[in-house]
Amino acid sequence: MPSHARTQCLAPSHARTTRPFASAGIDLSTIADRRAILASVGRGAVADAIERTNSVCPTLLSDNPQLLYELQQQQLIELIREGNVDAAIEFAQRSLAPMAEQSPECLGALERTMLLLAYEDASSCPEAQLLSQVQRHRTMTLLNEAILTSQSQDKVAALPMLLRRLQYAQAELDRHGVVAPISIPGMEQDTPAPDISLPRQ
Repeated sequence: MPSHARTQCLAPSHARTTRPFASAGIDLSTIADRRAILASVGRGAVADAIERTNSVCPTLLSDNPQLLYELQQQQLIELIREGNVDAAIEFAQRSLAPMAEQSPECLGALERTMLLLAYEDASSCPEAQLLSQVQRHRTMTLLNEAILTSQSQDKVAALPMLLRRLQYAQAELDRHGVVAPISIPGMEQDTPAPDISLPRQ
């Protein structure tokens, strides 16, 4: 049940070379952060991925409880993979059961995952595919798409300001007689910026 509220992704403090764009709300250095987050999921460090996501996109998971549930479900799978049965049961009861009680879909997913604990050899369980790398990639894909969507929303909202900054920079260059035209695809120098503001919700 993702929220319609716009999620803001923050630029890391070391992004010195992208300050002109970051000041306009566009972060060109989050690719490395996103890759680090996905790499954490890929190696089973889901708690680290959640922490990194909250650092880069503070409201992404709070605005997307279903996505948070998917990540916590993966975290449960990793605990089972490690053979940490007590921790898996405690985590499921504390973090997953409350939402599962409100959603038949989430409850079904939780039950399928907990079925892994009923088998001494989890590979013989009908739900053994949950322990595969394919499952990790599924979770990575969901998280990746959510981050990209939130960043795209930020860029669209910030584009009018960026266009004004580029036009101002071009005017300053012209005023000082510097021949260094700034190319804005689809726009001539004296053409006003199109109205690309987002409709009010």
